[in-house]
Amino acid sequence: MLKVVIVGYGEMFTNLIAGTLDSGCEIVGVLRKDTTKYRPIWRKIRDIVNPSIEYSYIKSYSLPEIEARGINTKEFKRALLKLNPDIILVGSWGEKINKEIFDLPKIATINAHPSLLPKYRGPNPYFWTIRNMEQTSGVTFHLVDKGIDTGAILAQEEVKIFPSDTGKSLKERTVLVARGVVCELLKALR
Repeated sequence: MLKVVIVGYGEMFTNLIAGTLDSGCEIVGVLRKDTTKYRPIWRKIRDIVNPSIEYSYIKSYSLPEIEARGINTKEFKRALLKLNPDIILVGSWGEKINKEIFDLPKIATINAHPSLLPKYRGPNPYFWTIRNMEQTSGVTFHLVDKGIDTGAILAQEEVKIFPSDTGKSLKERTVLVARGVVCELLKALR
């Protein structure tokens, strides 16, 4: 059984969790953006008073959280060395990942990017695909390397863009597609 660490926030993060669980792989740790944004005491208060969707997902599946102030920190590296994951999955993360970190898993660090790479690398591809009146978008799973969204493509799936689409509606459909794609990708890597 593959051991997976998942890093991210929002709907892409929760759908990567769901797809990983669907695949039968073991999630050995998660790092959510709130852990890097808020000091521990404020995060605990926020989790009680106004829990995020990420927190609710993590708690509902009893997933182990990694305590680190960022993906390139000593704390995160120590956690990875202890957990010894086969794969790190990244979904919606604003920090460039250092080679020292993306090389740690036994198999790979894989990013879920919400466009059909190589088109629309970088942030907010939903906006750019709609602004440029594309007919299709999609999700790409690729290896993390030293560039931004430049690693080898492992899997892609198209998502049709409708004339009524907004960035929000396109995002909602794209992350659901990502759930199925990550499930199949992880099954193929076992």
